Amino acid sequence: MSKITGKGSFRGVPFLIEDEQGQNGGRRIVTHEYPLRNDGLTEDLGKRMRNYSVSCLVIGDDHIQQAEALVDALEADGVGTLKHPYFGTIEVCVDDYRLRHSTAHQRITRFDINFVPAQENNAPEITEDTAYSVLQEYGVVLDSLAEEFADSIGNVSGFINSMVDNPLFRLADTTTGFISTVFEGVANTVSGLTEMKDKALSIKNNLYGLLLTPKVLAKELQDLTRLNVKSTVNAQRQFVQHIVITDSIDTALSNLTSGKLEITKSTLDEMVAAKTNNVSETDILSRQFSNLHEQEVFDALMNKTTFLLKRLVLSTLAVEYGKAISDAVTESVAQKSVTEDTVAGLIESKADVKRYIADVDAQLENVILDNADAEQWTSYQALEAYRLTLLKDLRVRGERLANASEITLKDTYPAVLLEYRHTGNAKSWKRLALRNGISHPLFCLGGTTIEVLQ
Repeated sequence: MSKITGKGSFRGVPFLIEDEQGQNGGRRIVTHEYPLRNDGLTEDLGKRMRNYSVSCLVIGDDHIQQAEALVDALEADGVGTLKHPYFGTIEVCVDDYRLRHSTAHQRITRFDINFVPAQENNAPEITEDTAYSVLQEYGVVLDSLAEEFADSIGNVSGFINSMVDNPLFRLADTTTGFISTVFEGVANTVSGLTEMKDKALSIKNNLYGLLLTPKVLAKELQDLTRLNVKSTVNAQRQFVQHIVITDSIDTALSNLTSGKLEITKSTLDEMVAAKTNNVSETDILSRQFSNLHEQEVFDALMNKTTFLLKRLVLSTLAVEYGKAISDAVTESVAQKSVTEDTVAGLIESKADVKRYIADVDAQLENVILDNADAEQWTSYQALEAYRLTLLKDLRVRGERLANASEITLKDTYPAVLLEYRHTGNAKSWKRLALRNGISHPLFCLGGTTIEVLQ
């Protein structure tokens, strides 16, 4: 009988080891040999997983029962713990085993077992690129808004074609009044919007041509409302300006459409369908507007144009706001290290993300419901899909940002000391001062509350 050299166990079942214990390993080498050539290629595909060969036995009058217990342990599911005098304590899986009984050696059952290390699942996990999804939905929603606007304007234009001599002139007059009231009016009241005013003037100068291609007109109006955050230094100022612009435009649009009648989309679609089926204009008007004169119907159609313009602008403003917030999170997540030159960004913590999520969700919810009330279902569906994608992106990537905690100062300290005390890194003291609006970084006054990123 072989000499017994030590004790071991697997899943708590003991055994005795014999003289020879083996361990195999190496590299995964693949050789390539080519016909009619005297050379070849050797590729190293990485480290080969180790495997352990254990020769062991159980001994005693109850060796059959001991062997059955060890067999149960070897055949159990999953990972087990191997305790071995040579290999130590390791987590392994059983590759195979061989059990041997012998009439020459009574009271003994021998095992030859091959173990392989239990490796965790270290393959790359599949995750959704939520930022790219937002970018995709951003393009889709803007195109959907422009497409539905163009279809509705085309329907209005097609119906009034037989009501007035120059329908294009009337549409241009309504659109010009809208642009002057909304964009030029806002540019005159909010500083720094010279570019918006110039673009609005350019659209007015080319309005007749744009009305012939209403989708291009929609794209031009969307470009007027685009929010470009060019740097983190003035991001806060630009976002505050965006809020002011949105409020100003919303107020101007409310005043512009106050007390005006809007024809529903279903009514307009029925009018266009009847006209397509060669129903006379008089019959259409008497059927849909029995209590209105023809001039009142025409005014209602012009009002419909104003409402379409209003809905396009407000929806685009909300979409652009969400896109800018997503871009701000991208910039913050991409910032790998904090240096002395690091400045306070628009979104730096999970608390910032939560605050902006509530804000953009409210804006998008308003325009979504407005489009639903107006029966603009294409825009409604595109906006809702964009909203869900954006909120998912902000929640997922917002988890990568720092936590923010509020600290009430008991005494006056310099910003550099506070940053080091609460974060262990004094390099970002400038960001602390900017984030909390500290006028002099040497004097963070006692009794005040500041926010520290951790």
